[in-house]
Amino acid sequence: MACEARDAVHLPLAVHIGGQSLPLPDILDRLRPGDLVTHIFKERTSAHGIFDAGGHVLAAVYAAHERGVLFDVGHGSGSFSWESA
Repeated sequence: MACEARDAVHLPLAVHIGGQSLPLPDILDRLRPGDLVTHIFKERTSAHGIFDAGGHVLAAVYAAHERGVLFDVGHGSGSFSWESA
């Protein structure tokens, strides 16, 4: 539904990482150049973050970046981990 709204108003979409019902790679596949993913440096143990179980950045993150999706630190007390950064 968020992508439909983005398309209807011709503006970029901002996506917050954390607690989403879909796996992040599925969400990233739907994003377009100029869309933004924020809070990328959540704890590495987060099941919804940019890291796989081994602590490596997901291939889908690299692919989205290559397509022009933007990534933002969005630092805050509950959305930022120095270890992840």
